[in-house]
Amino acid sequence: MSKQNNKGFIKQHIVPKAYLNLFATPGRGNNKFLIGVQQKDLKHYIDSTDNVGYQKDYYDDAEYPDDKKHWEHFYATEIEAPCLRTISNLIAKVTLSPDGNICLTNDEKYDLSKFIIAQFLRVPDFIDYQIANAQNKIFSQRISDFLRTSDNLLSEQQKTAVRNIRFTDDQVKHLILSNINDLQKLNRYYFTKNKLDDRIKWLVIHTEEYLRILNDMDQKEEELDSETKLTK
Repeated sequence: MSKQNNKGFIKQHIVPKAYLNLFATPGRGNNKFLIGVQQKDLKHYIDSTDNVGYQKDYYDDAEYPDDKKHWEHFYATEIEAPCLRTISNLIAKVTLSPDGNICLTNDEKYDLSKFIIAQFLRVPDFIDYQIANAQNKIFSQRISDFLRTSDNLLSEQQKTAVRNIRFTDDQVKHLILSNINDLQKLNRYYFTKNKLDDRIKWLVIHTEEYLRILNDMDQKEEELDSETKLTK
């Protein structure tokens, strides 16, 4: 396999830049689109969409030695491009509609639902939480379960080897990205056009989990802030 041309894929946008451009205003020179940004401390600033909503090399995957930017290419071609075409078509429909009302086709619902769920699953907060959960809970539990059910089949040396199994965070991230971006699952089950109810139920479940994670993180930040203030 020839190596991909990865120039320009260092700034990896969590929110697609082309999507941000839809909410931006025209700029000048290299800053073709400008957008307002609000920080956690409520301060505002204006910057190019090139510099907003990204993390450097976050989706790089060493398990693809010939294309470390595999997932960045995947999101660009399999998720973002189809949806952004659909969004552009919807904008045109609304613009041309006398009353501004339109009906979504099944194909449009398909593209939009695929995009929305991918956005929920690809954010670093969600992925990092899953990595920590796997490292701290899931793997140790699976190893314990395996040793318990295979106790009579393994030698002591083999049991020790199983207990010493370790994965790096990058390896776990690869497993997570491979699972959440499995096209067979995306296209044949979660996003089958005739299973809108299934997609909605799936999205609700993952949305609740995602919001719970964010709430836990907010609570930890508040506790840390309180502890910091008490120590001053």
